[in-house]
Amino acid sequence: MDPILTSVVIPAYNRGRLLGDALESVFAQGIDRVEAIVVDDGSTDDTRQVMTGLASRFPRDRVHYIHQSRQGAGAARNRGLALARGTFVAFLDSDDVWLSGKLATELALLDRHPQADAVISDSEFWSEGKLVAGSRFQLFGVELPNGRDACFLADLVPVWIEKSLFSTCCLTLRRSALDRIGPFDPFLRSHEDWDFELRMYHTCQVVIHPEVTARVRRFDDGTRVERGTDRDHLHVQYRILDRMRHLPPLSPQAATRHWARRRELASQLAATARGTERLECLPLIASELREGAVSNAARILALGLRPARDPA
Repeated sequence: MDPILTSVVIPAYNRGRLLGDALESVFAQGIDRVEAIVVDDGSTDDTRQVMTGLASRFPRDRVHYIHQSRQGAGAARNRGLALARGTFVAFLDSDDVWLSGKLATELALLDRHPQADAVISDSEFWSEGKLVAGSRFQLFGVELPNGRDACFLADLVPVWIEKSLFSTCCLTLRRSALDRIGPFDPFLRSHEDWDFELRMYHTCQVVIHPEVTARVRRFDDGTRVERGTDRDHLHVQYRILDRMRHLPPLSPQAATRHWARRRELASQLAATARGTERLECLPLIASELREGAVSNAARILALGLRPARDPA
């Protein structure tokens, strides 16, 4: 058997009705020597039975199904990465689909730029079968210099400090880069992909391709409830940026944005704290003081002590 060129890691939780779409989009790429690794993260629906039925529709020994207890998307992706045999690794969430030519385009860019460790591309966003945004890059203000068909991350304004620059299904990287990036954090309930993304930027050369190569789909099926509330998300984002402070800044502009966003998140957490949540302000204050941000520490204290307002 020829060696595997690309391993596609697909975490899945209660997505039996959608997995066929995801797998079809992988093997419709027309790229030889591709394997798909489906990690069933404790599904309670018919995911296992669906995978048994799908086995005959795809090349033999190129679709692997693994079941594990419910551990979260980060742990599921790590399990898939541990089993990956390809020179390159790509990701595809079980509710998303790749568009035609996606994998060929990204592999070609990595071939054209041998110094690059990873390539990211654009995506559409769909909700309940309806197109919400035709371009994630456009929505987030990502613009390639001089209309180029590709550029390196260093050429972009560092908007990734405020939000994840790309969808995980739009990332292909050399497996050798994983030793530098490290695994997905299995203890993060949300934003584990953004945490991985930021570590990748600090350790890898990343090429940006501006074309839409995938369709990100969301469904009101309850599978994302465990990722927490909006306030939980603020906590996770602050935690990620707080630990990023130990890494050398990618640029002066990135450093400025990093500290501004970090302090903004701390202020939002303090402003929304009620009852025992006010105790959460203490580690925020201590963290700001460690960085010499006395004025922001005072602001967090004032916000945390502010009386709760009665609803209008």
